[in-house]
Amino acid sequence: MKRLIFLLIALLLRIEVIHGQTRKWMPMPQEVNGIVTSLAVYQGQLIVAGAFTKAGQVSVNKIAAWDGVKWSSLGSGMRGGLYSGVEGIYVHDSLLYVEGFFDSAGTVSAKGLAIWNGKEWKNPLKNGHLDTLRVIHSLIEYKNEIYAGGNYSQIGGIKANGIAKWDGMNWHSLGTNKYTDAQNLYVYNNELYMLGSLDLGGSITDYIGRWDGISWKKVSTGVGYQHKAMINWKGKLLIGAHTPHQIPPVDYRDIVEWNSDTIIRFSRQVMINLYNFHIFEKELYCFGGGGVMKWSEDSLKWEYEGQGLINNIVMAMIEYNGELFCGGTFNTSENSTINFLGRYTEKVGSTSIVIEPKVRLFPNPIKSMLSIQGSEIVHIRVVNSSGQIVKQEEMNGFEYSDIDLSHLSNGIYIIELISSDGKLFREKIVKD
Repeated sequence: MKRLIFLLIALLLRIEVIHGQTRKWMPMPQEVNGIVTSLAVYQGQLIVAGAFTKAGQVSVNKIAAWDGVKWSSLGSGMRGGLYSGVEGIYVHDSLLYVEGFFDSAGTVSAKGLAIWNGKEWKNPLKNGHLDTLRVIHSLIEYKNEIYAGGNYSQIGGIKANGIAKWDGMNWHSLGTNKYTDAQNLYVYNNELYMLGSLDLGGSITDYIGRWDGISWKKVSTGVGYQHKAMINWKGKLLIGAHTPHQIPPVDYRDIVEWNSDTIIRFSRQVMINLYNFHIFEKELYCFGGGGVMKWSEDSLKWEYEGQGLINNIVMAMIEYNGELFCGGTFNTSENSTINFLGRYTEKVGSTSIVIEPKVRLFPNPIKSMLSIQGSEIVHIRVVNSSGQIVKQEEMNGFEYSDIDLSHLSNGIYIIELISSDGKLFREKIVKD
């Protein structure tokens, strides 16, 4: 009786039931051919950016969109010569902001920064560029304005010294009159934190400051040069170093935490070139020059997650359709070839099943034909116990559909259904 009640509640609330979940890193069905530096979710699609020219069979320029089934280009992408590429992307107010090393976005002159509105590229820099050979490193929304941190002295025709804000029409300086190199920006406790070189009237080796919307404030004791990663973990701001060297007053090899009072040590630095942190399924991850690691609350230490990515450089991480995606310079993971973009997905036989009352698969187990009841299903994938896609095809979107699985060997499979609005549904089936 208790089990029946639980299942009924699950159907009503559309909750996810976990059956001994395990995950592994798997390749994309259609890969990119170059380094992935940044990821974002925009208008229901996974936006992938970096230094590649092909996404699946689609020709692109440094940036592409994945809808769960196929790739598409964003106009004609970013252009700018042999070493051009995208460093970072950020979504705000229905717009996609893109920064990096490029001279134009599509046919629009936009050196270093551009905006994609879903249809075309725009230039938010009134004079068409940043000052020569300078770049933006980080973009973030704070109090409904976009802040751009980097290494520049001018932006959009104004003097700004490494950090400025964009109100949608004009750029404004934040009062940094001396040299600033803003490596990363993050909002914590309603203040904007900046890591990098910043002169607040004291020692430039503080390398961290916070902006309350009116003025800059110091953070006690400061951090070592090259601290770059930041995230809010259980109410405290974690700060991680990009390279492990020891520089006072805080050990450069430490990850530290700040609770708006004092900076203290959180853990030992885990890898060379720690790019950033990410929270996925309430777990804390970090990624960088050693692959991907997860924080264990039981042992109070970092542990590698997905052995195949060890010693590879992971430069970006994001959740999309219930899976964790990472991008970087890697091309191998465990026994699979993963070129620059991978997904951390459920392993068949011990998987997470989403109970969705609008979708029903039957019979289960099956012999040959699988019937699908559920409107607006536009694509189906069948994944075997090794995580490989063994069948996929477009669906008609009708309420009932059938798919022939007679050619598959007996065993356990995951059926992945993609709806017209980009949602992903999974269910385990058995073929005997």
